[in-house]
Amino acid sequence: MNGLKIIIASTRPGRKGPILATRSIQLLKPVLTSLDMVLLTAAVNVPFFTKFIKDNKFEATDDQNKMAEGLFTELKRWSHLLTHMRGTVLTKG
Repeated sequence: MNGLKIIIASTRPGRKGPILATRSIQLLKPVLTSLDMVLLTAAVNVPFFTKFIKDNKFEATDDQNKMAEGLFTELKRWSHLLTHMRGTVLTKG
């Protein structure tokens, strides 16, 4: 598998935005767990992401940058733990 792409959509009236995303993620948890994927609790909230695009470049707020730092810190921590647990070695690429 080259990558995992998740499309969040609903045919139910009134289900959109953060409510839909939260519900969709809750439904995906058992699937991801069965694929031996680790669910990170950190997240970067970007509501209405098109509002943050200026001159074809995404411009995050200070709060989003702080959330991203927390996400990458948690991702780095998990990658080190899982590397040792699974007996694999990560190489720079």
